[in-house]
Amino acid sequence: MRNNQNNNMDLELPENNDQLLLRIQELESENKHLVKIQKDFENLLSTGIDGIWCKKITKKGKEEIKFASENIVKIIGYKVDYLFEDKLKSVLHPLDIERYETHLNELFNGNNSTTVFEFRIIMPDGSIKWIKDRINIKFDKRGNSILTGILTDITEKKNIDEEFRKNTEELKDLNNTKDKFFSIIAHDLRNPFNAIMSFAEMLYEEYDSFTDEERKDFIHNIKEASDSTYKLLQNLLEWSRAQTGKISFNPEKFQLQTIIDETITLIKSQADKKSIKINLSIKDKTIVYADKNMIRTILRNLITNAIKFTHKGGEIKIYDLPSKDLTKIHIKDNGIGIEEENINKLFKLDQKYRMNGTENEMGTGLGLIICKELVEINGGGIWVESKKEKGSNFIFTLPKI
Repeated sequence: MRNNQNNNMDLELPENNDQLLLRIQELESENKHLVKIQKDFENLLSTGIDGIWCKKITKKGKEEIKFASENIVKIIGYKVDYLFEDKLKSVLHPLDIERYETHLNELFNGNNSTTVFEFRIIMPDGSIKWIKDRINIKFDKRGNSILTGILTDITEKKNIDEEFRKNTEELKDLNNTKDKFFSIIAHDLRNPFNAIMSFAEMLYEEYDSFTDEERKDFIHNIKEASDSTYKLLQNLLEWSRAQTGKISFNPEKFQLQTIIDETITLIKSQADKKSIKINLSIKDKTIVYADKNMIRTILRNLITNAIKFTHKGGEIKIYDLPSKDLTKIHIKDNGIGIEEENINKLFKLDQKYRMNGTENEMGTGLGLIICKELVEINGGGIWVESKKEKGSNFIFTLPKI
């Protein structure tokens, strides 16, 4: 009885019809206001920059979209039903599918109640769109999953980020180039010039005090230092042209063996001094499409390097392995080789790696960097296979005609 009385008191029915009518009008006004707020909210969701969605996933895995703002279609580029997992995965970028599944597993396993996932969608026209999805998960009393998410098109932001990254990398490369350039001028050019000037000064001031044999030794040292300086200047000039974009690229068809024969003839004296055999095995009919002058520079640097790091009485093999579209040129020696941890430093300007030859020949490390740039200009690639004390095999590719 107490309960009924309390209920009647809580209800507070109007005492007459006028009060009832007034109350109805108040409720109608409130409802209109609430409806307006609801519509305004829905319009905000539909016209906002972000897309908002909500779906339920039953314990049996059945998906049901409960809400999706109108701009979802504009953001994802597909119909709303592409919010279903299988359909979304069908248009995800292949590299993002595994990450997408990992994020969902973390949500369903209770490791996180929210997650932020950035992924790429392959649009119907084949273009790529970047999407950020902030997902929240809750579970109802029946064990169903209630997922809500906010989708944002971040394609423009990603493009700006990528452009910024590229600019940063370019700036870093330019700084490394500058540092390398000044390092070469300060050390690598100065040292041989100091040697030339010292030997020349001694000859000039004390010529009569030396024997003919001693004078020959001085002249030989001057020649060696001069040759070394000239080679360095050649590489420095090629490198500076490549860096400033002033290097001319004139590809043509030519027989590979002819260029290699010319190069070996020019540097054979260096190999003879160390009694190193150069064995050439190039197929007579191998024709490549490249810039002759650039290929000469590449070959000169690689063969000279092989001579430098091969012991007296060693051997260098030069051979090609043509495939359908490319020709692989191998320059293989049985010299001192390279430690595994240093192999990745050889073609990078920002890595400081320098090693003297078997006869203490000096180098700047610039030659291999030039080789890489020139090979890539010609549409090829370059790499090395090497083991310490077993030798090195430098390989580069050129387009085949």
